[in-house]
This record gives sequence, structure tokens and C-alpha cells, in this order.
Amino acid sequence: MTTTTVSWTAANARRLTRQSLTPPAGKTTPAEVTGAMLGAHAQVLSAAELSVGLRLEGARVTVGGHA
Repeated sequence: MTTTTVSWTAANARRLTRQSLTPPAGKTTPAEVTGAMLGAHAQVLSAAELSVGLRLEGARVTVGGHA
């Protein structure tokens, strides 16, 4: 077995990319983003909205979500 050395910077960059945070997922739907994340979990609805919204290109955060 071969050991690969990865720097913290490279590991963080890969993680951010795989989580669609840099760059954002692009033009897609919240449902597609949530599916790619294997679900969005939060105790508070606004936290879930923020989690998904961060991954959508052009998404805006609004006050007072719609349940």
C-alpha cells in the first residue's frame, strides 16, 4: 500500500469543492443540492436554508422562511 501526503491546504480545498462551496454548485435546484449533500439537517429551518443556499449560485438569504 502506498501512502500519499496531502497538505492541510490541499485537503481543505478538496473538501470545499466536494461540498460545492467553492465554487457554488451552479444553476441547479435546492432539491438537487440537498440530494448531493445526502440531506440537509438543522434544528432550525433557517440554518438548513442557509446550508443549502450557500451551495447555490445566486441564492439570496431572506428573513423569515416559508414553512
